[in-house]
Amino acid sequence: MGLSWTFKSPRKKLVFMDMTIKIEGERLTTMIYAKPMALYQYIPPNSCHPPGVLTGLLFGQILRIYQLCSHSEDIDKELSLFYRRLLDRGYKPCNLLPLLEKGINNAIAYLSLSPEQREAKKSAKVGRRDQRIFLHLPYHPQNYPSSFIQRLWRDLVFSPPGEKELTKLTNHMGHHVPIKRLIIAFHRNPNLANLNSYRKLATRTGLKPSSFIT
Repeated sequence: MGLSWTFKSPRKKLVFMDMTIKIEGERLTTMIYAKPMALYQYIPPNSCHPPGVLTGLLFGQILRIYQLCSHSEDIDKELSLFYRRLLDRGYKPCNLLPLLEKGINNAIAYLSLSPEQREAKKSAKVGRRDQRIFLHLPYHPQNYPSSFIQRLWRDLVFSPPGEKELTKLTNHMGHHVPIKRLIIAFHRNPNLANLNSYRKLATRTGLKPSSFIT
C-alpha cells in the first residue's frame, strides 16, 4: 500500500511545530504555539538543582519568546504567561522579577547583534578549548558553592601569592601551560528512575520485579 495524502485548502494561518505562522500582507509573522494539554512542568524551586538552572531556564525561554514572536503584544502575553506558570510551580516573585528583567535585557541586546557579532561574542566567552579545565562534581545544596571553589582555584592553583601564574609555568619540553579557566560542571545525583530503570532491573539475578506485585 502507498502513502495516503490529506490535502487542505490554501490558508493564511497554520501551526508548524511550536509556532503559529501567519501571512499578514506581504510578510510572514509568527507566534508561539503550545498544545492545549501542555502541563508546563518546569523544575520546582525545591528541586535539588544548581542555582544556575533557574537562570538558564528563564534566559533561554525569554530569548525563545523574543525570537518566535513577531509582535510586541504577543511577546508581552507570552512573558506574562511564563511568569504566572513559574509562580504556579512555587517560585517567589522576589526571586523571579530580577532574573526576568535581566533576561529581557539580555534577549534584546543579543537580537540586536549581527550574526558575526554573536559568533565573536560566543568565541570570546568560551575561549580556546585547551585554555579550559573542567571539574565535574555531583550537586548538593549543602556543598560549598562554585564561587568558593573558584576562589580556591585562583588562590592555590592559578595565581598563588608569591608564586608564578599558572600560564607562566612550562612543562619538561619548555611549553607554557595554556590553562586559564576552571569550569565547574555540576551534575545531578542518580534519581529513582536511574537506579530502578527496567534495564538495570533486567540485569539483576533472582526473582523478577513483577513477582513482588500481588
